[in-house]
Amino acid sequence: MIYKAHNYQRYCIEKIIAQKEIGLFLDMGLGKTVITLTALNDLLYNRFEISKVLVIAPKKVAEGTWALEADKWDHLKHLRISTCLGSSNKRVKALCANADIYIINRENVSWLVDYYKNNWPFDTVVIDELSSFKSREAKRFKDLKAIRPRIDRIIGLTGTPAPNGLMDLWAQVYLLDKGQRLYKTITEYRNRYFDSYTADASGRQNYTPKEGAKELISKELSDLCISMQADDYLELPDLVITLYGWYWTVKQTKPIKSLKENLFCRYRTERYQRQTVQHFQTNFYNFVTVRYMMKTGKYIAYTIAKWMYSQK
Repeated sequence: MIYKAHNYQRYCIEKIIAQKEIGLFLDMGLGKTVITLTALNDLLYNRFEISKVLVIAPKKVAEGTWALEADKWDHLKHLRISTCLGSSNKRVKALCANADIYIINRENVSWLVDYYKNNWPFDTVVIDELSSFKSREAKRFKDLKAIRPRIDRIIGLTGTPAPNGLMDLWAQVYLLDKGQRLYKTITEYRNRYFDSYTADASGRQNYTPKEGAKELISKELSDLCISMQADDYLELPDLVITLYGWYWTVKQTKPIKSLKENLFCRYRTERYQRQTVQHFQTNFYNFVTVRYMMKTGKYIAYTIAKWMYSQK
């Protein structure tokens, strides 16, 4: 398939090529993977600025997403990708393969750092789902932090950089810029952007962002990170709804009527109607799918959607 990048994708690709440290905080569906692979391909085969790439990803993503994405686009099919998963022997064998990009799951980061020790071979590291490194206490963060000076280029990808608040940002940004923007230590970061208070009798401290902290942090990260929301950048055609109908036979209608009575009709008070409708929708769909759709392949969601609409 021929890849035609959107304007925002071209902008991100150019930024990755131009900057050695970058965070792409892009919403789901904006194409973080193909953007990154396109930039890596340019750096590998057009500019010859990098030679060996490590991608750290969640296990399910590591198993197939990156390799499938590369195989999907014509300009990326030549990339040699080695997936380093499974037992220790399998991972070692995959690391010894002649490849451009090596993919490992985040649970094996500590193992990888210990395996190479001072002979770290990857000049470029991509962290897919950077927010999984938000905890400064996690062993994988500490191990990657220790090896960070040996990494020339680093790319952080996530759609949720601060899932639990601004405190989550420090560890992630440290891996990108080695503490240049949000300070070298978490204590300095807290003192600058947060107010503390005693949470309970044990003396445990809680922190709340100071007034204007979010804006100040955003300004500090403006040259390091790119943040985009799907609603603002995703270009999709207008929604086209096509409805198809069919006739239920008497044999098919009887159990469905019974199901409606059991799951919905016995609850008619306004207080419980919303929850019951939602419960019915889920079970009704599952029932029709298993009982009929697998049997003939003719049945689709028109009647289901029509009934749901009538309950709004």
